[in-house]
Amino acid sequence: MKNKKFKTEYIVLAVVIVALTLYLVLRQEDRVQYELPKIKTLQAETIGKIEIKKPDGLLTLVKDGDNWLLGEKKYSTDIEKIEKMLKTISTLTVTEMVSQSKNYKRYGLHEGERLEIKAYQGDKLIREFLVGKNTATYGHTFVKLVNDDRVFQAKGAFHNEFNKKQDDIRDKKVMKFDSAEISRVDITGGDKTYSFMKSAPKSDPGQVKDAQNQPAAEESQWLTADGKEGDKSKIESYINRLSNLTCDKFIDENKPVDSSAPIFTITLKGNKDYKLSIFAKMDKEDSNYSAISSETPYAFTLASYMAENFTKDLEKLVKKKDK
Repeated sequence: MKNKKFKTEYIVLAVVIVALTLYLVLRQEDRVQYELPKIKTLQAETIGKIEIKKPDGLLTLVKDGDNWLLGEKKYSTDIEKIEKMLKTISTLTVTEMVSQSKNYKRYGLHEGERLEIKAYQGDKLIREFLVGKNTATYGHTFVKLVNDDRVFQAKGAFHNEFNKKQDDIRDKKVMKFDSAEISRVDITGGDKTYSFMKSAPKSDPGQVKDAQNQPAAEESQWLTADGKEGDKSKIESYINRLSNLTCDKFIDENKPVDSSAPIFTITLKGNKDYKLSIFAKMDKEDSNYSAISSETPYAFTLASYMAENFTKDLEKLVKKKDK
């Protein structure tokens, strides 16, 4: 009786092993049967228009010379972000099929989450695909191709490249100039005004000469309106920070900023006048200040630390006399 029981167990075990072996073999055969779609590499420079359809709306990017413009109002864009999109679109490569069950929600490819990407050359649609989630390892992205029900892994984690709001893609540069061209700085806030003018020092007959026995090159100075010497390194650092100023975000154009009473105004004179006006916070809990610049028609916000960096300790811009 005991031997019969052992024989039965061996038979059951053998059946399980055979079934498992068949499953693995058939599964492997099933996996090698499919062929990955061949996606032609595009020349990124031939793409003249990109559409990104998201659950909350459509973003349209159109090439204009060397620039890319966003939406109906043709906002300037952050070219580095656009170049990443162009590279992903033009070199899209699928590496593995992961599902043909049409269970798209698992991969972020269902209608309520997916991103629909279209690229055009002129009016001709030259690439279209759906973008889902990044894989758990963040080395790939789940994608679905047009007229193909299967889900694939594509090389690279690029979901976030396309999952942008309009403000994320806009060029946040709100002031740009060459620091060397600036010859005067006026800073007004409250009841105080600081003015600094750039000038060369008077020639000194006893000054140090260079290797060719010529007077050493004169360095410019910064002087206040009443002739006091400004701190050259601090003033030029101040100007440099303004020369490539970027904002935190742009303010909704339906909520215009009252530009009549800035708490600080900074004017720089160079090849033209550059002006930055900073306004009081609407609420003490606000983390940003609103501002406007002569270099953009759109109001924007500056992070508190950045705005306060331009408005505090201004007396330190005046050089202290040695005791």
